[in-house]
Amino acid sequence: MPRTLIRGIMGLGDAITSTKQEAHSLLDRLSEADLAVVARMLRGLVPADDPLIAFLASAPEDDDPHIEEEQRLDAESREACRRGEGIPHAEIGRRARTGGA
Repeated sequence: MPRTLIRGIMGLGDAITSTKQEAHSLLDRLSEADLAVVARMLRGLVPADDPLIAFLASAPEDDDPHIEEEQRLDAESREACRRGEGIPHAEIGRRARTGGA
């Protein structure tokens, strides 16, 4: 059964159309710089035809065992961030550009 017929029977056609219309309306109101950001995000949502990208996307995140020491350090880092002790991205960028701490 064609997809459009299924949408019509299930009453989904109007919802999909209005969602697309809303997205188009929002896109029309963005600056060129913001559109570039949105385009990059959308590219990440669209399935890639590149077999390497598909392979990498399906690969496990990490296959090395996570030792207790790493788990402890990770937990400490998360807690420090929750307490507001993390380093803001802007500061990390500044340090990277200047080569200093």
